[in-house]
Amino acid sequence: MREATRVAIAAALALCLAGCISAAKMGVEEMTGRKADVETIQPITADVREYTAVQVEKFTSGVGGLAPAALVDGLQAEVIAAFKERGLFADVGPASEGAPAGKTLLVGGMVTDYKQPDRGAKRVLSKAALFSVNTFVKDKATGQELGRAIARGRLTTMFRGDETTLMKEAAKSVARFLDEAHTRTPGLMEKLKSKMGE
Repeated sequence: MREATRVAIAAALALCLAGCISAAKMGVEEMTGRKADVETIQPITADVREYTAVQVEKFTSGVGGLAPAALVDGLQAEVIAAFKERGLFADVGPASEGAPAGKTLLVGGMVTDYKQPDRGAKRVLSKAALFSVNTFVKDKATGQELGRAIARGRLTTMFRGDETTLMKEAAKSVARFLDEAHTRTPGLMEKLKSKMGE
């Protein structure tokens, strides 16, 4: 009985702590005016740690001229930079022809939503700025799709940020989708079991 009570208290504390961390993160995002998020459509269940390289295709626009061409064209380089910054894969670069030397993942997708940041006084009230990318991760050799998500960049307040900032936050979300599969964060119950020595 005592053991069950301890587990229940530990679970409650973990939930409270998670809530506090989440609230603090939201506060920071509101103050900096930036937010990157990922909505998983098809989770990556394959073990991507066996892949040594990531190649990134040029992204396309599914919203016509609504999203500036320079942003869509620049997304590939920003996604490559975001992967390199995280440093989980030895070889990261643009998609190329021919068979890769090692096991390679292919990342690409389409811009599916774009709302440009408001200017001037409207910026104070608006939280609508958005850059969404329907992104996929494939095994390059087989073409098999391993996962898919909507990766988003947002500007949430009147603070610093423009169209390029919005696109860079979306690029970070694309990289985060794959990197989270590479270095999976254990769930709350897994953490509790680990602490209890099970």
